[in-house]
Amino acid sequence: MSVFNVLSQLCSNLDDTLMEAGSEVMVPSTAYYKSAQMAVKLGVPSAKPVVADLMVRWERKPKKSPPKE
Repeated sequence: MSVFNVLSQLCSNLDDTLMEAGSEVMVPSTAYYKSAQMAVKLGVPSAKPVVADLMVRWERKPKKSPPKE
């Protein structure tokens, strides 16, 4: 097996691992963010900086419109 094939397989396996790790973290992170938002709504003052920090990660980016000709 050539070095390129070995490295290519290694990169593919690493991509798979990163994707799996990201998906496993998504559910608890979403629950934590929603609970922090609820705490802000309930008037918990220490929750505001937490939501402000996390908001950066949860902002939706606007979709790019297709180029006009």
